[in-house]
Amino acid sequence: MVHLGAASPALSSSRLLPAAHSDLPPPPSPQASTREIFLLLMLIAVGTLIFSTLIYFAEMNQEDDFNNIPIGFWWSIVTMTTVGYGDKIPKSAWG
Repeated sequence: MVHLGAASPALSSSRLLPAAHSDLPPPPSPQASTREIFLLLMLIAVGTLIFSTLIYFAEMNQEDDFNNIPIGFWWSIVTMTTVGYGDKIPKSAWG
């Protein structure tokens, strides 16, 4: 016969509630991620510089689009952020 008078220990309400928040670590402060954010920005800047220079030299003999390295900056930023406007596209096999 099943006794329904008291709740069994397996079904007590304290086990159904989430754990207390006191055992969770505090959220990181914005200053804790400063180094990682700086590293990310530096990697993007170095990648932009390298790829914009490479696309300029790869497309140097074409008639338009990549006339100077700052135009290559725009192309590499748009490409690395996956926006891909399509306003500047390489035309040579190396590009």
